[in-house]
Amino acid sequence: MENSTYDAEKRFQEAVQILDVVFSIKNLSNIELSHLRRITNEVVKQAERDNPSSDLAIVNPPEEITQRFLLELYGVDYHYIQEHSKTEEDVNGFIEYIRKVRERAHLI
Repeated sequence: MENSTYDAEKRFQEAVQILDVVFSIKNLSNIELSHLRRITNEVVKQAERDNPSSDLAIVNPPEEITQRFLLELYGVDYHYIQEHSKTEEDVNGFIEYIRKVRERAHLI
């Protein structure tokens, strides 16, 4: 039986849910879904290859997928957002920024 950690479809669905719940990124476009699926497959393959005791091992695939997605598609560093989003206003500002970036990307 396959370990669910390496179930790409399950990891993909979890990443979609994280993007929706945490970042209010809803209704992903076909291009966004394609990138998310590619990133998911890369992360799952890397997680399978990694030695779990390594410092570089992927511990939380859905979080890694989400981080890479935000960085590759929107140029947003997840760790920077975590460090600098201390208030609800900061979080709402970040969510609004992502909304505007997505809106502009779909108009081009």
